[in-house]
Amino acid sequence: MIKSNIFIDELGLDTFIGIYEWELADRQTVIADLEITVDISQAAKDDDVNYSINYEELANHLRGWAHDNHCKTLENFAYDIIAIIKDMHSSAKKIKLRLTKVGIVPHTKGCGVSVEVDL
Repeated sequence: MIKSNIFIDELGLDTFIGIYEWELADRQTVIADLEITVDISQAAKDDDVNYSINYEELANHLRGWAHDNHCKTLENFAYDIIAIIKDMHSSAKKIKLRLTKVGIVPHTKGCGVSVEVDL
C-alpha cells in the first residue's frame, strides 16, 4: 500500500455565508485548502486516476455545491465539505480541511476554521 496525500490548495468557493445581513448581500469567496489521505498504489500501478481522487472533478463539484449553498458558519460549511468528500471518495483515510474567509476582520489576511478527520 502506498499511502499518499492528494491536495488542492487555495480553491475558491463562492457562496453565501455568514450571520450578518451585509455578509449575505453577495456571495463571498471562501478559500479551501484540502488534503486527503488515500492509497494510490493501484492508481500508480495502472496509471489510472480512477483508482485515486480526481482533484479537478472534486474541485468542480465543490465549486458547484458552494455556489448553490448557504451556511451561517464556516464550521457547518466545513462539515458539509467533509461529508461530500466522504460520499464521493469512500477510500479516503483522512481529510484535512482549512477554510479561510478573506477580508472579514480588519487588519487580518483571513480568518477561518481548520478541521482534521480520521476515517
